[in-house]
Formats: sequence, structure tokens, C-alpha cells
Amino acid sequence: MTKEHIAAILNAIFSFWQDLSPNEVKSLLCILATRNIVPKCMECGHPISDINDITWDHVFPHSKGGPDLIGNLIPMHGDCNIKKDDIIDEKYFCYIEPELLQQILKQRKKENKRKRREEIRKNAALNNFNSVKQAHTRSSRKRGK
Repeated sequence: MTKEHIAAILNAIFSFWQDLSPNEVKSLLCILATRNIVPKCMECGHPISDINDITWDHVFPHSKGGPDLIGNLIPMHGDCNIKKDDIIDEKYFCYIEPELLQQILKQRKKENKRKRREEIRKNAALNNFNSVKQAHTRSSRKRGK
């Protein structure tokens, strides 16, 4: 198999990458591995020679609202994925399609605005509660004298 043939296969895979499930991608990577085409870990840069050690890391972590789409997943060694945890690292943004990246960033911006509004409401409610409590304490002291 020539390098041109391999490049054509990889281009074909990446052209419909978004439509594949993680298991389908893993199957394709297994096929490529039998041809000595080994994916690299996006964290450490070393080849993932043991196909059982490949994990899919969410560029925008699922725990922080990142979509469970192939376009948001990159291959990593299991240990590298565990070390990265749920950190959002901008160095991986280049692996996400621009439209998906914009969509994710827009969603995160909305989520952050919502959280800020919620925090402001909580603080206002707490301040109001404290004001009422202080007024009640002052009026109780006056009656007690």
C-alpha cells in the first residue's frame, strides 16, 4: 500500500468523520493499525500502538457541557486522558471543525451569562435577607430597652 493510497483512505475517513460513532472510528483505527498506520496521542504525541489503550477525550469536556460528537473527540492514551481530566485546553481547538467550535463557544458563553445572573440573584437575595435580619434585630433591641 503506497503513501498516496493511505492518504486517500485517511481523507475519506475524515470527510465523513462527523457521521461516525466512536466505535466505528475505533474499528477504522484498528484496520489502519493492521497496516502499521498508528494514531498519535494528542496529549503526549507518542503513537498509540496498543489499540486497547486508545481513549477518546472530549476537547470541551462532557461534564462542562461539551457535546458527545466525534468532532469534539480526540485520541489519547488512557493515562494521558486521565491526567488531562476535564481541563479545557485551547491547544486542542485546532482539531475541532470551526462551525462546531463556534457553536460550543456560543453555548458556553450563554451558560456563563446564565450562571452570572444566577449568582447575582443569589447575592441580592442574601443581601436582602441580611438587611431584613438586621432590621429585625434592631427593632428587637429597641423593644427590649
